[in-house]
Amino acid sequence: MPSKKTVRTKKGTKQAAITLFETKSLFPNAEQRILILKKSQYFENLNFSDAQYFQYLPKLWKVYIDIDACNKSSSKTCLNPNGLHRKFFLKGAILLDEYVMCSKQKKINKKNAFKKNLIIRGFAEKLLDLQFNKKNIDAQWDSSRKKLLNFMINMVHKKELKGFYLHGTSGVGKSYITTLFATQLAQKNYTVAYVLLPDLVTKLLKSFNEESSSFETSLNAMINSHVLVLDDVGAETYRDWFINDHFLKILNDRVNTDKITIFISNYNLDELHNHYCKIDSYKTRALSREKAATRLIDRIYELVGDNVFQLSGKSWRQHHDHKKNEHQSN
Repeated sequence: MPSKKTVRTKKGTKQAAITLFETKSLFPNAEQRILILKKSQYFENLNFSDAQYFQYLPKLWKVYIDIDACNKSSSKTCLNPNGLHRKFFLKGAILLDEYVMCSKQKKINKKNAFKKNLIIRGFAEKLLDLQFNKKNIDAQWDSSRKKLLNFMINMVHKKELKGFYLHGTSGVGKSYITTLFATQLAQKNYTVAYVLLPDLVTKLLKSFNEESSSFETSLNAMINSHVLVLDDVGAETYRDWFINDHFLKILNDRVNTDKITIFISNYNLDELHNHYCKIDSYKTRALSREKAATRLIDRIYELVGDNVFQLSGKSWRQHHDHKKNEHQSN
């Protein structure tokens, strides 16, 4: 009786290679399967003889079925949960195996590579799949968008190196457009921190009770990112210590390093100044607030220059939801 050869896997375990007689017994159609394996090109790197194909047919066929089923599947994701397929290779006379990434998984990884550049993401994950293009942003919606979109396009092509201040009433699409724009910048390999200012204040308050503050991590990300987007400016609960000790520090550091900073608010800059100067029962505090507000507005102007845009028109949010409902009903 022919002796069985040993196959050593990459982990070093020994398995008995099946004999030619046993192969033909288990696979009456072995010749047809070997022809399929040769045509598949999955194993062409092995340069096997027919005898070797017979010898390792059970293992090769199992791997072939796995890879072929995945390639023929209409699914955009690998059929294997880990996104890996088994691959054989020869080292001398020893047959070894390893796991390699599925081509579908490689495409997914390449598509999602930009997400690592969004070091703080203060918007819904579903928006990551939307592209900054005409399909998702209707430049004809109203004339106030055209100037902003032209500026954004110039920023993508590095023709504009300063940030901007964007204001308008709630629902006109300020955050939506800027989110898609921020995602586009991340795809261009900018690091982006997109921060909702009210959430930042809440996070800071919670961090007072933490031994190791996650706020410090966020603070460093905001200071050092290529692009910082501050959304809902003026919607946070006013706290003197936040403005003086944290908000101004972030802006001062951004000014000193000349990094791109973007502001989104329901207030124009005059209204924002007045909002931060609200008089309360403490007159001395009102005076300090006015000074802090003036410094804050000055820093914003240093970061954006004349790049102040207003979005107007009817509600983009209602328009967008209406179009979405129309699409679903069709």
